[in-house]
Amino acid sequence: ELLALAAERLGTGEVTRVFRDDGSPVLGLSQIVPGEKLLVHSAAKGQFESWSRGLVVKRRYVVMESMGAGGLGKLWAAMDTVSAVEVLLTEEGDDSARAVRDSILAERGVGEASERRRWREERFLREVGLVQGLRCPQVCQVLDCGLQQGRMFLVNQRLTGQTLEETLSSMGADRVMTQDQTRAVALQVLQAVDAAGRVGLVHGN
Repeated sequence: ELLALAAERLGTGEVTRVFRDDGSPVLGLSQIVPGEKLLVHSAAKGQFESWSRGLVVKRRYVVMESMGAGGLGKLWAAMDTVSAVEVLLTEEGDDSARAVRDSILAERGVGEASERRRWREERFLREVGLVQGLRCPQVCQVLDCGLQQGRMFLVNQRLTGQTLEETLSSMGADRVMTQDQTRAVALQVLQAVDAAGRVGLVHGN
């Protein structure tokens, strides 16, 4: 609501960031002090804007920090300003991911850039729809998706815990799991793969 009001009052394009006078990003309404001077940034239509701390995606998700990269692109921790819950955003557009996709599409005989883009978007939305239908405790939930300045993005449930690497590191010099521990992990992974297979998804790795 704040972003929409600012854009309306200023007569600009969509406001995507709000800053304090010292340049630090405002990450939520609770951080605004009455009477404080604020700076707003508006992206022109069609303008590409790199993602960074403070960017507001879909007028709802405030980017907090980079979480690295995955197969689909860059990962960002973000705050859902509607539910006040931290989420994980995946931003399409990582150069390596895009190069892989384009090479696959070229092999399939889809030559024009616009056609490749359309095919990617259709596949993206189709796969999101399938994943959103998954109901399995071992599968991270997809909460939302959309386009931000022409780039596709996913909003996932943000989970906390240990990676397999961190778990092995905590086991000392041997870094070996027992058979029971290995079995417990493997069964949960297989339950997730089975749930995906039941809705027609095949893991690509």
